Amino acid sequence: LRGDGTPVIIQRFPNFAAFRDDPDAFKVAAIENYDPASDTASKAAIFSHDIIQPDAEPVVTGPGDALAVSLNQRGRVDIELIARHLGVTTDEAIARLDDQIWLDPAGDVWRTSEDYLSGDVVQKLEDALVAAETDERYRRNVEALEEVQPVPLTRIDINVLLGAPWVPIDIYRAFLEEVVTLPAETLAYSDVTKKWQFRGRTAVSESAAAQFSSPRSSVTDIVTAALNNAEIRIFNQNSDGTPILDAEASGESNAKVAEVRALFSGSAEDPGGGWLWEDDDRAARLETIYNHRFNRLVPTAYDGSHQTLPGIVRYVRTTKGDIIPFELRPHQKNAVWRLACSGNTLLDHAVGAGKTFTMIAGGMEQKRLGLIRRPMFVVPNHMLEQFSREFLQAYPTAKLLVADKASMSKDRRREFAARAATDNWDGIIITHDAFGRIRMSDEAYAAFLRAEKAELEAFQLRARDEEGKDSATVKELERAKILLEVRLDKLVNQERKDEGVTFEELGVDFLFVDEAHAFKNLAFRTRHARVKGLARAESQRATDLLLKIRHLDESRPGRSVAFATGTPISNTIAEMFTMQRYLQKETLEQYG
Repeated sequence: LRGDGTPVIIQRFPNFAAFRDDPDAFKVAAIENYDPASDTASKAAIFSHDIIQPDAEPVVTGPGDALAVSLNQRGRVDIELIARHLGVTTDEAIARLDDQIWLDPAGDVWRTSEDYLSGDVVQKLEDALVAAETDERYRRNVEALEEVQPVPLTRIDINVLLGAPWVPIDIYRAFLEEVVTLPAETLAYSDVTKKWQFRGRTAVSESAAAQFSSPRSSVTDIVTAALNNAEIRIFNQNSDGTPILDAEASGESNAKVAEVRALFSGSAEDPGGGWLWEDDDRAARLETIYNHRFNRLVPTAYDGSHQTLPGIVRYVRTTKGDIIPFELRPHQKNAVWRLACSGNTLLDHAVGAGKTFTMIAGGMEQKRLGLIRRPMFVVPNHMLEQFSREFLQAYPTAKLLVADKASMSKDRRREFAARAATDNWDGIIITHDAFGRIRMSDEAYAAFLRAEKAELEAFQLRARDEEGKDSATVKELERAKILLEVRLDKLVNQERKDEGVTFEELGVDFLFVDEAHAFKNLAFRTRHARVKGLARAESQRATDLLLKIRHLDESRPGRSVAFATGTPISNTIAEMFTMQRYLQKETLEQYG
């Protein structure tokens, strides 16, 4: 076991160690099917069959076939190519394709119907409406997009927690004044701390104090906790001065907090029975805000059935010795096509669903289409030989560079980096541990530190404006700023990393990370404390991966990494946020 309790699995392949220095060694390993359980091997299908067949000339009988050829050969809608296959002009090809393709005014590019009529269809409709004012071609876009708009959600579907930041502040103030009878003009929301608070002195009526205070908590304490989804904890002091939780007083205060929340949006027994939905105009306003902000996405149905996957093996030998045709399953082809279309992807497939072949085919297809040049496959330590062998069994002509333990020793890492950077590899395969040993350059670390510090300084300036220069938030951010460089330097510059090789030197432009749940321990900031499951632990390997992904994102945002794991989220929503930070940086920024 490792120090963190995770198992270390060692898988040995007999008679192979002496060949590992040969770049073609895994091609030899791929011509046999080795069963580690029985320690036996059998000949692969290549001994008796022509396992790679040349791609046949596509048979085009109509516009649908021509579109499939364009997607397969170009990875996009190529009107000129489609017109050549149909033997018509480009205008005639567009007319014959009809509603199979759409001209997107955002960039004036042609997109398939599946692509254009999905995603953020609200934004696409807004773009089409603007474009249609000056160009009649986009009238059909408007009509089609109006038909696929998400069904508006109503008060029955929307659950609003008191304090949700998307709700306008005047609604909260109205609730406090009408129901709690608390003057709420001093209520404010901090974009820095993401907390609601009362600024300045707030007068409290006798009726509010009688109904909403507890013996140990004021009305403003109760309301503030309710708005911030927080728990009140009241302490007494022992004779020696140490604090001890007063469970009874804390319980009384939190019961008042629950009462305020229930009055706002209803209780568990009556979720829609609160003040919030009593007024029809207010309810309609909230429905409009919620739908416009959150209910705007239509999932894309990625159909990869048109892909011929040039170079992939056509026959395999089973464990019983039978030769059978080989083809990716429909869900695997769909995932390969999604990788080609959208770049950053999470392959959240169950064990046995074929993530390995999906990653391999996804890398080879992106490379064939010119979307990436040099992909790197980061696999668990015990999977290096198996993954490499299966890669060449799937694509026998692929050119691989495999970074085993010996090639990643301190003395040979420079040699490995040179080989990686100077040849046209279809895939560079490396273990999790070896991947962590290839450091980013000092310049990249410095840039990351500067960005983190700049973000903290920006928050600090806003906190000064909102809360004053002596506020607890300002002081906390100052401490964080001082400690940041020291903390990150310790985290990402461990002694085990040598100075000879940097990740940038490899020329890698896309990462496939297998068993990506091993990189979940990524540091994040939160105002919530003592929440079960919100572990603030951080690991060197997670921060190192984030830095490398951000480096790749600089040149090609949104096309830098694919994760494969059956357990992206196992405990908390914090893990979802972590996955999104790796894969959806632009989306998180877009939604604030």
